[in-house]
Amino acid sequence: ETFAVGTEQFPLQRPFLRNSAGLMAELRPGFRVLPETAPVMADAFETGIRTLPRTPPFNRQLASVFDSLAEFADDPVVPLGVQRLADTAAVLRPTVAFLTPAQTVCNYATLWFRNVASLLSEGDSNGTWQRFIIVATPVGPNSEGTPSSAPANGPGIDNHLHSNPYPNTAAPGQPRECEAGNQGYVPGQTTIGNIPGNQGTVTSGQSGATTAATGEVTP
Repeated sequence: ETFAVGTEQFPLQRPFLRNSAGLMAELRPGFRVLPETAPVMADAFETGIRTLPRTPPFNRQLASVFDSLAEFADDPVVPLGVQRLADTAAVLRPTVAFLTPAQTVCNYATLWFRNVASLLSEGDSNGTWQRFIIVATPVGPNSEGTPSSAPANGPGIDNHLHSNPYPNTAAPGQPRECEAGNQGYVPGQTTIGNIPGNQGTVTSGQSGATTAATGEVTP
């Protein structure tokens, strides 16, 4: 009778045996590193033996935490607040998308903080100070130093307005360039707004970046 039962049951055990063989094959790499990992596991168990007795007070505190979370989740005002946050994020998405390249491409935020930090970096035991020079405005009609009715436009070579209040920062819809700090100064010519050509994306503190205008690589 035993042989009859075995003859009937052993074929049913073949999938289990095949799966067991596959499991052992997958565990073989782990078995090879056991001599190296066993001490680490032993240290972990030893630490756990010391730590586990201290967990009941922590578990009791967790109960009150989950009670507070449940109360928070049941508060009808919470979904309204979450929806307001989602609406705020949706409203800010275009603004963030426009401003992000100013840092990720042009590094302007980092440069601003660097320059602000260096503003008062010189000093002695008595304190710090700023060092600066006064830039005199050119003399001529509509000069920046006097009331004017139009942008300065000569006749002297220095009396020309150079102003770009909204430089390109590789934002969506703009050329991929970092104009601020990269504008060339053209003497004897009034320049207002974005200057012609692509000024590239290389700014102070970056290295290995390729300019879009010339293809040159900064050292």
